[in-house]
Amino acid sequence: MFKQKCGDDQRKHYIFIFHEEFLDFTQTEGGAMRAGRRRRGARAIGAAAALLLLLPIGMLLAGLPAGGVPAPQRIVEVALSQVGNTDGEPYWSWFGFEYRVEWCACFVSWCAYRCGYIQSGLFPKYAGCTQGVSWFKGKGQWRQPGYAPCAGDIIFFDWQGDGVPDHTGIVEKYEEDTVYTIEGNAGNACRQRSYARTDAAIYGYGAPAYARALG
Repeated sequence: MFKQKCGDDQRKHYIFIFHEEFLDFTQTEGGAMRAGRRRRGARAIGAAAALLLLLPIGMLLAGLPAGGVPAPQRIVEVALSQVGNTDGEPYWSWFGFEYRVEWCACFVSWCAYRCGYIQSGLFPKYAGCTQGVSWFKGKGQWRQPGYAPCAGDIIFFDWQGDGVPDHTGIVEKYEEDTVYTIEGNAGNACRQRSYARTDAAIYGYGAPAYARALG
């Protein structure tokens, strides 16, 4: 995945700096090389310490939390862990409702909350699809139908074709022009589904700024 690749590049960057400290003082000859190694040993230790300190920061900036799971994949894994659950009570009651509501958006919000993404401002807490769409549009993170989504994007549907979003879920992956999703309140259960990228029911996507994820 692109975000994982960013994380890998960040690690290589700091490891290169660390090794450069050694290369810098081993390319002399004889005694000068040994003296240089003794003289700059503390600097190499400092580079190692910098690696340990900067690696988690680089991982976060790249969307790769310190735990090693890319931020988009983290919400996918949380959602997958709920597949098979029915009725939605854990999600709508968490949101604050005392009775059952249409809970697809509550499910997405609950998954985001479990990842810390609502608390960090990365995601909206929304119980209605229109509210979720408005939030992503306001952040400049809205993608139109036909977009090739990424894992962790939020998909919205317009089942009635009336220009009003009425269902939402989480993109699990996108492969060969097919969008794979995890949705709450899909037949009153958490289910995996799939759609053609050009499916007329797809209203659009929210594309969270995962590079801001706070591990």
